[in-house]
Amino acid sequence: DDAYLGWCGLKRHQDEPVDIGFRLLRTHWNRGYATEAAQACLIYGLEELGLPEVIGRAAPDNAASIRVLEKLGMAFQKTEQVKGLGEAVIYVKRK
Repeated sequence: DDAYLGWCGLKRHQDEPVDIGFRLLRTHWNRGYATEAAQACLIYGLEELGLPEVIGRAAPDNAASIRVLEKLGMAFQKTEQVKGLGEAVIYVKRK
């Protein structure tokens, strides 16, 4: 119905790996949209663009985003301070 759900995509950071991100309006949470969109972006990045890896970042208490990253087959790598997010868990998927 052309309703706006949110966004999902890949972002290249200077001197850092490409990051996958997604933000959905609350009314569209828990319907699988984030996982489906992020899976398509991840496949595109790793297979079509030939990226060696893609990372995902989330606040440690954001269980829903962490669950999406894990559903994508991404593995926990570390916790670190991230500009604009504070402490974040970092997940990675490599080719």
